[in-house]
Amino acid sequence: MPGLPPFAVKIVVDDGTLEEYEVTRKDNAYSCWVASEEGKNFSIQLDVEATNQPYSCDVFMDGTFVKSCSCRPSLKFRSHKIRGCTIDSSTVRLFAFSRVSLTDDDAIASADQQLPKLGTIEAKIYRTRILGRVDRVFGQPAISNGSVIHERSKKMSMHNVTLQGEIQTAPKKKVTRSQRLDKEPCASFLFTYRPKDFLVAQGIIPSSMAGDNSCDDEPGPSHSASQPTKKRRRSEDASSGKVKDRRIVNNDEDVSEENVRHLKQTLRDVQAKLDAIERRKLPHPVKKEIKLERLALSADIDGVIDLTND
Repeated sequence: MPGLPPFAVKIVVDDGTLEEYEVTRKDNAYSCWVASEEGKNFSIQLDVEATNQPYSCDVFMDGTFVKSCSCRPSLKFRSHKIRGCTIDSSTVRLFAFSRVSLTDDDAIASADQQLPKLGTIEAKIYRTRILGRVDRVFGQPAISNGSVIHERSKKMSMHNVTLQGEIQTAPKKKVTRSQRLDKEPCASFLFTYRPKDFLVAQGIIPSSMAGDNSCDDEPGPSHSASQPTKKRRRSEDASSGKVKDRRIVNNDEDVSEENVRHLKQTLRDVQAKLDAIERRKLPHPVKKEIKLERLALSADIDGVIDLTND
């Protein structure tokens, strides 16, 4: 179970775990990149090894708290799956990756303070003490499908998380009430998601792997806390603490190879037109001609020509 033993958190799509790139582990923090696909539903899977300590897991989408999961003590491995937001005792609206909605209206755009977390999924795990069972309270989901960002901020991310589709579950009217024992989480997992083309263009996904499936071949939870995922790419060793420096470029346009070739050809065509215009604007050279006039001779060849005024 790669992660931060005794915990592991995964993003699951179509019953397969999303492949993780540029994995970083430092102290109790785990971070990586994953490839998002527009329109795909996904879930958060929390794996916990046998433990006598209860925990809670708070989940955030694009910086917004969406749900908390309680993990009771257990003598065996347990897996918890968070698929969406519960809207009543038996209905869950499902998480999905969607294309960001844009606007040029400052009054409509989401607050700028939300933008730094756009394109992230985060899970924070806390040690807790169980207080008992209480009635479940339902309200409006924290995720809004109608949120938009300003055009000038679209480089922050091309996708966001929305709620698409729903499932029916067994009615559940009671939930576990617990109290945190610590102010800070004992483990945190941060997934930064972007379209696959973007990750390839940035070198986060090696070009040699660009055609690979973005999900691991073997779906479902692993029962080993030390077994690594073969396709994961790490930029930091836990003992070195060195983070690979990566500079993100503006990715307002499609970064596919076909689009790059098209843009280069367009640039060459435009440059050729500019050169032609410049040539037409240059003044034509004026050819200077000297007018030669024949003098009328009033004397014989061997006479004297008088050029003085009368």
